[in-house]
Amino acid sequence: MDRFILCAGMKKSDSEYWFLSMERSELFCLNTENNCMSYISTVPDADGNWRWNSLCIRVKNAIICVPYNGEFIWKYDMDRAEWDAIHCDDGENEYYCTQLWEKEGKVYIYSKKRYEIWVLDVENNSLDIRALDTEKESNRYGEICIYDDGFLVPLTNTPSICIYDRNMNLITEKALLSTGYGNNICVYSEGYIWLAGYTKNIIKINLSSMEETILHLPSDFGIYSLGVPEEDRKDSDKSFVDTNYIKSKYPLFMKGLYAGGKIWFVPLFSNKLVYVDVSSNEVSCFEIEHETENKLSMNNRIICGKYLLEYVENERYIGLFSIKNEWIVEIDAYDMTYKIKEYDMDLRTYSFLHQACGYRELPVEETIEYGLQTFIEDTLCPKRKFAKEIASYRRLNF
Repeated sequence: MDRFILCAGMKKSDSEYWFLSMERSELFCLNTENNCMSYISTVPDADGNWRWNSLCIRVKNAIICVPYNGEFIWKYDMDRAEWDAIHCDDGENEYYCTQLWEKEGKVYIYSKKRYEIWVLDVENNSLDIRALDTEKESNRYGEICIYDDGFLVPLTNTPSICIYDRNMNLITEKALLSTGYGNNICVYSEGYIWLAGYTKNIIKINLSSMEETILHLPSDFGIYSLGVPEEDRKDSDKSFVDTNYIKSKYPLFMKGLYAGGKIWFVPLFSNKLVYVDVSSNEVSCFEIEHETENKLSMNNRIICGKYLLEYVENERYIGLFSIKNEWIVEIDAYDMTYKIKEYDMDLRTYSFLHQACGYRELPVEETIEYGLQTFIEDTLCPKRKFAKEIASYRRLNF
């Protein structure tokens, strides 16, 4: 194992963020008061499998971990320090759970591969599985968006949006007039829907009248051509940053959100975020200079893409995990600045990660005796390999 990658979607509880590692499904907790993270436990059946359980959320004294490639929902009881397995519908893997949220003591989970919403009652571990109603079996769904009266889901293979009530009953499947292409991202704010997908357009919809307004991305918003797998690139894709595309084969954005009076779109293959001022409809780019790519950095990837959205705090701070630099970039959506967030870990976590990287188990006493800096630079690795690994962990690369 060379390194961990942080799963998307930190979930905050009081002063703590809970999250899982992508490679081995270890559960961690980050204390925001002292910026120190702690290893808690490992999902029992993960066995080193990639992205086995990818997202988690704390509800009271339980941490709910949902499967991506895994077979079960796992519930970590903080009082007993033990895990309970919650069976899904058929016990098969590859559910691809990509979103979850808590409401009134229940956890809502979106299985993107099966187009299902799972409603988990945390008290009795019962699971209610509801398939997304659809007018056409061929429909392909994007990210779910919660609004006042229910849920909104754009279709990625056709220019339409599905509107559901709170019980996941389909109200209408609305065809869009402004574009001939599907969308994967939907953001709701103050009576309006904002859609983005594969073209240089953003569609703003009045949810009451369904009137559409089409907005254009800035002309300098490009995508790194090397972000597209080589077999899918055309011979004509000679430029490193492509600004001349009409329709991208892959989505331009991986997440949308509201912060600082703006609608933000987090890119899949660009160091520039796109944001829309909700009052003026002006569309602009927010560039993160530390995230500028070159051919070497784009080819040195464990996973495809630029960022993972980790958190949005107080509708102001946007936390992104950088796949390039393996750190957290935090954007202040009011001041329109960004900074690199630094974190540390407690001694028990250092010792655990030392063992996780394939070295002998290191008693905590040894880390105290030598001191953390010596522990990192000299004590752990005659080959110097682990020094780089543990330094990466300190940048929240787990």
